[in-house]
Parts: sequence; structure tokens; C-alpha cells
Amino acid sequence: MKLVLKKFTCLDATDDPGGDSPYFVVFVGNPKDLEAGPIKLSELDFQIATVWKAVWDDVIDDGDTRAPNMTVKLHDGTPLKVTSNSCVLVALCEQDDNVDITQEERLEILNDLKGSWTAAGGGVATSSGPSIATTIRHKFAHIVDDALSNDDLLGVAKIKPTYGEHTVHYQSNEDGYHYKVIFAIE
Repeated sequence: MKLVLKKFTCLDATDDPGGDSPYFVVFVGNPKDLEAGPIKLSELDFQIATVWKAVWDDVIDDGDTRAPNMTVKLHDGTPLKVTSNSCVLVALCEQDDNVDITQEERLEILNDLKGSWTAAGGGVATSSGPSIATTIRHKFAHIVDDALSNDDLLGVAKIKPTYGEHTVHYQSNEDGYHYKVIFAIE
């Protein structure tokens, strides 16, 4: 299966001056049996991608909708592989100058996530990926937020790894933003 960003609607833009510049950081992990001892990133079934389009920069305002219908892909163009037991987490970020989460930061995020992943059961193939997503969601948010230099993390959503469309909301009454995002697993 693959993950597709179908559509997003900015119901209420952030309070930053000018239009918003949203982008997404997508993590997919699949539990697998690991040997005891130190774990290398290459031993884990981790995938991470940044989803961004230049045409979204500084132009997304209240009420704006975009329907990119984009398959989420790795930096080499390969679609992320989602299984029925995947852990799927999606961070929504708001760009200030340039997209902060590049290939280097994506690798750092994955390295920083290793310990939480294995502690949550990711080193056992029979573990539940969706349950791991619940357990590590806040840690993932913290790690992504730490990787940002001047962009803002608007939130992290879990996507259930089942066929069909999945609607998630990223919102904060305190910071005054609300995005409705539709992903599909196909």
C-alpha cells in the first residue's frame, strides 16, 4: 500500500505575517524481529519523507484548499510502503524561510527515534505498529520539533494503516490555526 496526500484545507491560518507555507514530515515504521544489542538504523524498517511544494509558500490563507493528490515518496522517488501493521505518523510544519527538514535532518530524526521505537516493541515482528504509533507519537513530535531551526511544528497525527481516506485535523486555539488534511492509503 502507499500513502497519498489527497487534500488539505487551511480553516484558520497561523498568526505569522503573510500566508502560511505548510509541509509534512511523514514517518512509516514496521515492526520486525531484531537481535539483542546495539541497533543500527539500517536494521530497522524505517521510512521518512518530506512532502512540500514551492507553490504553497506564503500563499495559504484562511479557507484555502489544495488538492495535490501526491503519493508520499522517499528522497529517491520510491513511494513509502505501508502495510496493515505499519506505524504511520505525520507532522505538519509551517515553513518560515526554507524547509528545515531536509535529508540530513530526516536521518537524524530516524536515529533519534531508534530507542523509543525499540522500547515500544518495534524490535518484535508481532508487535502492533498502530499501537507503537500511539506510544511514540509525542516523542516523534519532540524529535521533529528539535530538528526545526526556524519553522514551526503544528502537530503530529496518527494515520490508521487501512485502505481508504483518513481525515486528520491539526489545530491550536492558543496559536490560532486549524488545518483539515485528507490522506489516503491505496
